[in-house]
Amino acid sequence: GFEYLFWKQENIRGLKERLDRYKSKVDFVIANDATILPLAAYYAKKWTSELIVDLHEYAPREMEENLKWRLRYKRYYSYILRKYLPQARAVMTVCDGIAKVLKANFGVAPTIVTNAPAYEDLAPSPINPSRIDLIHHGGAMQARKLESMIRMMNFLDERFHLNLMLIESDPGYLSHLKECYGNDPRIHFLPPVPTTEISGAINKFDIGLFLLEPVNFNYQVALPNKFFEFIQARLAITIGPSPEMAKLVEQYNLGLVSDDFKPESLAVMLNRMTVEELMAYKINSGKAALQESANKNKSVFLQLLES
Repeated sequence: GFEYLFWKQENIRGLKERLDRYKSKVDFVIANDATILPLAAYYAKKWTSELIVDLHEYAPREMEENLKWRLRYKRYYSYILRKYLPQARAVMTVCDGIAKVLKANFGVAPTIVTNAPAYEDLAPSPINPSRIDLIHHGGAMQARKLESMIRMMNFLDERFHLNLMLIESDPGYLSHLKECYGNDPRIHFLPPVPTTEISGAINKFDIGLFLLEPVNFNYQVALPNKFFEFIQARLAITIGPSPEMAKLVEQYNLGLVSDDFKPESLAVMLNRMTVEELMAYKINSGKAALQESANKNKSVFLQLLES
């Protein structure tokens, strides 16, 4: 049943047609997430190539807060990982939290390759004490409850402005946010920029903000690309107590981690922060930028291929 569900997908059938015409020698087949894993495993076998699996999410619990999704996909993705992960010569994932459950449930020991972008040689932007700019960028998804970051503005003093650079991920959600909050003089909606330009575009701000309520397992262990883009942009970072992000904020002293996911808790901490502390956090982001970049990941990945 699960195999049939996978192979009947139109995009999978289309990919298979194209790959069947491929004649060159292939050393590695890399499956980008569980969604494509059976196809990658099929061609790795056919071409006698090494199969590498790169998992950005823990698929069996991806949208577990949604009952319909659970009923439809939880067992499907568990089946795919159980059947095909043993065929992989190597598994990569983006953080320790996902690596641990993969090891516990499927007996694999993944290599950590984070979602970090390339190193950017930027300097922290100067701070205007009378206007401190927060930035949040990424997908406008209802599950992320972006309203809580917007609501935080009610508890912050007048110096603070919130900039939102969002892409429409859930139909209508972004326009709903703009309708509700677009007239607030301290909330600014910005047009998105290409991924490779994000760090440069947000460098002029002061603080990267992400309050991500752990409504599902993947949110609980999130260590997303935006976190590393904040670092490359030389921003201070303010987050809720998301363990994977908090670990790095604390390791490099990059900013503030609140005790819970309530917007008022983080606001209290932000209101107390001095300009000197803020600048120190921005400078610390600069110190962490090379280590927490794709440059480091590249050598991890190349070592994996060598081995």
